[in-house]
Amino acid sequence: MTNPDFSSDNDAPHIPSELLLRSEYIGTCDDYSPGHKMHYIRGIRSAGSDDWEDAEIIATTGHHICFATDSGIHWKWNHDPLFLWSRVNLALHSSDVKVRWSDSFNMLKISTGGKEGGHCIGLQGGPVTPCKFPNG
Repeated sequence: MTNPDFSSDNDAPHIPSELLLRSEYIGTCDDYSPGHKMHYIRGIRSAGSDDWEDAEIIATTGHHICFATDSGIHWKWNHDPLFLWSRVNLALHSSDVKVRWSDSFNMLKISTGGKEGGHCIGLQGGPVTPCKFPNG
């Protein structure tokens, strides 16, 4: 994996692009903190982690997602509400879906069709923080 802007937009060429949406302005966000853009190294490190637990999506609204794991109910956010919604929508309308949460990496992974990889969503708790844009 060599993409410095690691996101699930690049990991599923078999999924029609209209199902993997992203807000136009978000692509220029320069913030790699949880809840914002996900650096590819974070994705690579998470793959070898044993911190993953099964999750069940309860609801999503705007920037926020609510999901349950054995460790409790989680209310997290992502800087791109369209990105978040499209991944959740994909999970809800796909067969053989596996949703997992990594607390260490602040990442929700949605795998579809029995594939081991997945659509990774960087999440964060607390208030939504503004994006950082170049020259701004």
